[in-house]
Amino acid sequence: MWRLIDVLRSAGYTVVFGSAAQSGSARDELEASGVHTVVTPVNDGAFDEWLQSESPDMVIFDRFMTEEQFSWRVRERCPDAVRILDTIDLHFLRKAREKQPDAPDLGPGNEILLRELAAILRSDLSLVVSLAEMNVLQEMGVPEEKVFYHPLTYPSPSHAPGFNERSDFCTIGNFMHPPNMDAVLRLANELWPKIQQQLPDVALHIYGAYPSERAWQLNEPQKGLHIHGSVADLDATLHAHRVLLAPLRFGAGLKGKVMDAWYHGMPVITTPVGAEGLFPSLLWGGSIAETPGDFVDAAVRLFLDAFEWERASARGREILSSQFAIEDHAENLINALQSIDRGTDIWGQMFWREQMRSTEYMSRWIEEKNRG
Repeated sequence: MWRLIDVLRSAGYTVVFGSAAQSGSARDELEASGVHTVVTPVNDGAFDEWLQSESPDMVIFDRFMTEEQFSWRVRERCPDAVRILDTIDLHFLRKAREKQPDAPDLGPGNEILLRELAAILRSDLSLVVSLAEMNVLQEMGVPEEKVFYHPLTYPSPSHAPGFNERSDFCTIGNFMHPPNMDAVLRLANELWPKIQQQLPDVALHIYGAYPSERAWQLNEPQKGLHIHGSVADLDATLHAHRVLLAPLRFGAGLKGKVMDAWYHGMPVITTPVGAEGLFPSLLWGGSIAETPGDFVDAAVRLFLDAFEWERASARGREILSSQFAIEDHAENLINALQSIDRGTDIWGQMFWREQMRSTEYMSRWIEEKNRG
């Protein structure tokens, strides 16, 4: 989201950030950077009045749930405003994989799939972070002109410590995100004991916001397993460790932990799910393990072999530079946003017909109920 804000501001847009969440440090950071923030209440006509006073040229919705809640109000009060959906990742894909990692249900019985596709088709354009997910949508028949590939992007990487300046393994990720917590449990219960058998003097450090009581119970320093909360300085944390472990069984989108590790010069051991959208066919920045045994072997080998480590570190940075550089994607995004032709969007017109707008009428009903 920060990168998207930076791209828009660089193109001359004034950005106002609205959120229904409670105020916190993230809001303070936005305000300090010059981005005006507002609290946008849900199911409340006050939002309509504020929106009309702002009269935006463009509104970007963060994930399909936000589009459901607010897009009809935007369309009603500011009909000329371009409506953009930032998918972040395909939630229906992630949720289906969470239920059935080996055979996810992507059929019409998947309620989130229907809701998310409807939000994509209602919007003037939807941003998709992964080419793999672009393929999923196109295989489902979503018109090419309704979606635009805009991945996570990175500036040119700066100097990072080398092999001998680092120690231990690590992983990062919000503990409230189910794929992350599942990976942490898999590390603690299955993979780390086998890695430590071969590397008894090495530790694993797990960092993330919102660690639950269940996460803290995994903390066993005597076994080399350290649970940490969120970190104030991510750069220093990722420069301190040698290899990042990401044994993800399910998920969607691009894995920021993998890309952040590469940016800081750290190779990554992950799974096919973890590598999705990150050009696994290229010479990869670490190893993509199909089985638990492969994962353990690759982790030990990469941790000990300085030559292979340096090569993997360079490959990860090369993928970022060649495929995810800010300057390569920013101009394309702005051009796409400024060339939207709503007049030819038959899908959007169809999905805005009255019978397709149950979310609007539910919201109107809740508003009247609250007023009563």
